[in-house]
Amino acid sequence: MLVFVLGGTIEHCQQTAIECVENQGWQFVEPKRAKEVSTDIEQIADDTLRAAATHALNNGDAIIVYQDEIPSDS
Repeated sequence: MLVFVLGGTIEHCQQTAIECVENQGWQFVEPKRAKEVSTDIEQIADDTLRAAATHALNNGDAIIVYQDEIPSDS
């Protein structure tokens, strides 16, 4: 699962991401990684990621759920 959220600090964003996901019915959410992403979303090559980033910029958050786990080095 990948969650985009708007916020200040990484810690604040992680808490916001947890709340976002829990509000959609997911349980036992534990963030594994977090990083700041540029608001220049046109640089995002992947269509799905760019669409989610656009949604987050417009609405505050976005969730992408993957069938397979995302590799830790991606």
